[in-house]
Amino acid sequence: MFKVSKPVEYALIALKHIAQADDEGPTAVREICEQYNTSFDVTSRALQHLARHGIVQAERGVTGGYRLTCDLDEVSFYDLLQFVDGPLRVVPCLDQSRSCKCDTGQDCAILPPMMKLNDRLDGFLKTLTVSELFAAEAVEN
Repeated sequence: MFKVSKPVEYALIALKHIAQADDEGPTAVREICEQYNTSFDVTSRALQHLARHGIVQAERGVTGGYRLTCDLDEVSFYDLLQFVDGPLRVVPCLDQSRSCKCDTGQDCAILPPMMKLNDRLDGFLKTLTVSELFAAEAVEN
């Protein structure tokens, strides 16, 4: 089952909140956490990852926080996953940094199909922008 991690979920929550409040100045992490009942540590780390990749900018000080530095129409969900969680892998065997832990080892019958699935998911996620995800909610409501 493809499942979005908590850090990615919290990154989306934070991005949506920051995008809606963008004209009001930087948004504090604590404000986001209190409003949506998210973990401060997880939300803060997710935003730090996004800041390293130029999606948001951190501003220090008493009135500091985060603000968007790019158009969310230009950020794919694939990019968001990469920035927060690293590469998407539908099975651990596809991660080149780890050796396969399954019993079949080199004779795995499903590795080629899993590689194809992973490639297709990557391709789809590259076409889906963060803005589209947020717009989909407006259409459904």
